Amino acid sequence: FALMQSGLFTEIVLIDADKNKAEGEAMDISHGIPFASPMKIYAGDYDDVADAAIVVISAGAGQKPGETRLDLVNKNVAIFKSIIPEIAKRNFAGIMLVVANPVDILTQVAIKLSGLPSANVSGVPLSEMCEMRGHYKHKENTAEIATAVKNSAYEIINKKHATYYGIAMSVKRICEVIMRDEKSILPVSHMIHGVYDIDGVSLSMPAIVGADGIESDIPINLSGEEALKLKESADSLKKIMETIEL
Repeated sequence: FALMQSGLFTEIVLIDADKNKAEGEAMDISHGIPFASPMKIYAGDYDDVADAAIVVISAGAGQKPGETRLDLVNKNVAIFKSIIPEIAKRNFAGIMLVVANPVDILTQVAIKLSGLPSANVSGVPLSEMCEMRGHYKHKENTAEIATAVKNSAYEIINKKHATYYGIAMSVKRICEVIMRDEKSILPVSHMIHGVYDIDGVSLSMPAIVGADGIESDIPINLSGEEALKLKESADSLKKIMETIEL
């Protein structure tokens, strides 16, 4: 719905295991087209991905109250095993955008199953700018923000069982950057090689994104503690990947 409103595309195809659901969604969204830009939206099948500029994969088991994103690993890897090879078979040459949890694991799974090329990444520190704005309690504020970001989805899931709107707008923004070749900096998950002793792991970190997807690293300055935490995250994800049969 957000992509239809964006005016970025002349054609959107919805593919779902439940064809009726895809057809119903396409029909419903199409009723908004007279109030947006002219475009075509319909339900299709995997043959339609062959010439697509972007394939957005949002399939996956829903996260239930009390579940963590990592609890979804095996369910969603199984779903990806049924989807990604079908896309690869059609010689898809566009950008693949994964919108499912746990995103770093599933991005890595998609890279392996699809055979599509990947890249490496990085980010930027804020403490100096914060001090210029009169904020000095960096450690406490960072911990508070990290907790709020980490737990916000769980809170929404407890209240309404799924998250929709924030992620829809972020997907729209990523597609916008790709289609307009903006070369903007976005925090997106992809394969990292040789940064902070991390190799062969997909992590969500800032990168320059344009028409070719991930285009280059952003040099990042991390404190010793931050680098250690990043390495711990990467090691945790690597251990999970080692348990997955692809």
